[in-house]
Amino acid sequence: MPCEIGAQAVAAVQNLPVRVMIYVGDKIYINPFSDRDFVVNYRVEGFHANKIVLDDIAGAIRARGLDVTKVYAIGEREDLDKALEIIRPLPGITITSSGTDNFEVMPAGVDKGAALIRLGELLGVAPSEMIAIGDSDNDAAMLRAVGMPVAMGNADPALKQLAKYVTADCDHDGVAQAIYHLFSEQGGGKYVLYDDPGGSGSMENDATGAAARL
Repeated sequence: MPCEIGAQAVAAVQNLPVRVMIYVGDKIYINPFSDRDFVVNYRVEGFHANKIVLDDIAGAIRARGLDVTKVYAIGEREDLDKALEIIRPLPGITITSSGTDNFEVMPAGVDKGAALIRLGELLGVAPSEMIAIGDSDNDAAMLRAVGMPVAMGNADPALKQLAKYVTADCDHDGVAQAIYHLFSEQGGGKYVLYDDPGGSGSMENDATGAAARL
């Protein structure tokens, strides 16, 4: 997001009692409120190595002329809705979430579907040949983009409407069950794991494959 739009989105959340992650390049800006929680509950070495803790993140973004990659906030729904009232009218943004307790703000046109299409271009795999598995609103664009959209059993009802196949939930190995089904004769035997970015045309059931292909 351009500097000023990103700063406005950040300003809407940084003083609320919600945890924030503001992605700028290879750094993650957080406020002291977030840091107190993340130090205890989010013990990911790479995150803490790249975090920058500031009271006024929006001010720093403006002062340094920084473009913002993503604004992520997690907290109580009432607090999130207060922030979204300010953020929704901003131009050139996409708002999505992975649950009722969070939201993500990114530049317009940035989503998992666009990323998967780009990955397919690099691998020589058409979207119609792909399988994607999701469970939340931020997976919707990805499911719309592919030939075989799969929803987890615990997915939002709206997401299940986009799916051609609904698998088990996260607590019952839904991803594994979907793979076994779609790559088996029971699932039609139409899919193989694709491990040929060089384009030789070889398609084999190789567990090292990075993408699914018809």
